[in-house]
Amino acid sequence: MIQYYNTKEKSKNNTLEQYKGEKNKMATLKESAMAYEPPTTKNIADLEKVSVETELKDGEGKDSSGEVFKYKYFEIEGQEYRVPGSVIGQIKAILQKMPTTRFVTVTKAGTDMGTKYVVMSYHIDTTVVAPGQAIKEETINHG
Repeated sequence: MIQYYNTKEKSKNNTLEQYKGEKNKMATLKESAMAYEPPTTKNIADLEKVSVETELKDGEGKDSSGEVFKYKYFEIEGQEYRVPGSVIGQIKAILQKMPTTRFVTVTKAGTDMGTKYVVMSYHIDTTVVAPGQAIKEETINHG
């Protein structure tokens, strides 16, 4: 049996079960309040680039007047990112003109109902600097 040192009793004769009980002590209301971070949904424009193969999910929320609304979002490392319908429409237009597009970048301007989004294809260019050598630069294609 593995024994653990218990600082309260200053004894080395404690079992694993006793140690786990102390280790999993409940936090106080104050500690919980200080550590609390409300769940948030970020925006696709918060990311540098996004793959067009990213899987979307359906979400629901309430606006400031309590009205329910639906939205599309995706998750990265447990964080939700909302994708406005206007962005999806612009991605469709890009894919119709450039079907090989793999990534897009989204720029956001304004707030609330006045928010505007600009979506651009994002790709990597290769610039030749000397015969047989190349430097890869990440650039934004404004095409």
